[in-house]
Amino acid sequence: MSTYVIAFESSQAAMAASKTLASGSVDFRTISAPAAISAGCDIAVEFDAPDPEEVLARIFGAKRDTGLASLYRVADDGACERICAL
Repeated sequence: MSTYVIAFESSQAAMAASKTLASGSVDFRTISAPAAISAGCDIAVEFDAPDPEEVLARIFGAKRDTGLASLYRVADDGACERICAL
């Protein structure tokens, strides 16, 4: 299982994602975006999953080129590796 962070370009997008996840069965945390990956706002979503696809599908559906966020994998040492733009 890996830890992932989605950093958003706007607070509105971050809050909408949090609301969408809260209405489902996804275990997630709304956090302050780590400084190393901070995007347009200071709010991020963190979750643990073997594969982030379920969470991404719930938030973004099939449309992944929104320009609203980026997905990162958090390493054991806390470093964040950018996986893709969303």
